Amino acid sequence: MMVEPLADKPADVDVDTWLEEMPTRGNRNPLRRETKITLNGSPALKVRYRTDSGDDKEAVYVVSGSTTFGIEFSTEQPHVLLERLANYPAFKAMLQTFRLAAAT
Repeated sequence: MMVEPLADKPADVDVDTWLEEMPTRGNRNPLRRETKITLNGSPALKVRYRTDSGDDKEAVYVVSGSTTFGIEFSTEQPHVLLERLANYPAFKAMLQTFRLAAAT
């Protein structure tokens, strides 16, 4: 699992438009599916990718105010669904604990 800060959402772009841009910003892997979700009250987009080597990768992009984060989980086992990995439930549980602190 990897959590990384991404570019801040510009003030003149609405959250839905910003999230729609996330799957192709810097990630050139083919999209398999996208699902709009909320993550602890913040709008988010869950995206499943397939890498060139056949690995599955899931990214969750979450926005709070202008702050944007990407949270990724992947396998290095070609053609193995993430849901079949023993640690995928732990990833899902960790997602539910992710909180963006309010700016001070």
